[in-house]
Amino acid sequence: MILLHSLPIDGYRGHIVRNTLYRREAPSDHLAVVFPDLLYPSTAPLLYYTRELLLAGGADVLTVDDDYEGEWRNNRFLEDVVAVYETAGLYHPFDRLTVIGKALGTIAAAYLVREARLPEQAEVVWIAPPVDAESVVETLRACRYRSLVVAGSYPGSHPSIGMKARAAASGERAELIALRENDRMTVHLFEGADDNLERAGEPLVSLDLLNSYVHLLADFLELPVRSIGINR
Repeated sequence: MILLHSLPIDGYRGHIVRNTLYRREAPSDHLAVVFPDLLYPSTAPLLYYTRELLLAGGADVLTVDDDYEGEWRNNRFLEDVVAVYETAGLYHPFDRLTVIGKALGTIAAAYLVREARLPEQAEVVWIAPPVDAESVVETLRACRYRSLVVAGSYPGSHPSIGMKARAAASGERAELIALRENDRMTVHLFEGADDNLERAGEPLVSLDLLNSYVHLLADFLELPVRSIGINR
């Protein structure tokens, strides 16, 4: 049985950060913290199955449920990030920590990595990191935490995209591929997928992309895939 709780996370200027802690009845020593994207909540498909995989693999999962539209560049966002991490450790002691960020959420992960707030053995999953955000790119290049970076190649591979957008996407792709020079990084680009690892108008292809991502994540986290019902 999965139990749902909300932790009392006091964020910026006393703001209560909305969150959900998913946990089993038996306590787990593995905690995953999920920072979602702007307008892509933790209940959306990619993050939903990320959470379900972690839960099936024995982890407890804390998701941040606040919407930071128009505020992610200011102090509120970063102070909330710190509050989430510190409160999680206070209420849920752990031996293993996995931090997962998607797009905007990777800015949160990058901030924690730069501030050296994570334990040495922590692992980080970066989903569609914005390569136009200098703080994220520099953090990825220097990151010494074991990391998985996943992103789609869209719009660069899409035939309807103009030359300017195609060139920009090509540069972003090259930036991500270059991260493979960091021996702590596993980098995987999903051809023809967007930032949500989907392909618009092609639901069966999108399901295949999601399935491939879940297998990749299970391998990276070394979760017992047979016991959680993943078929190779």
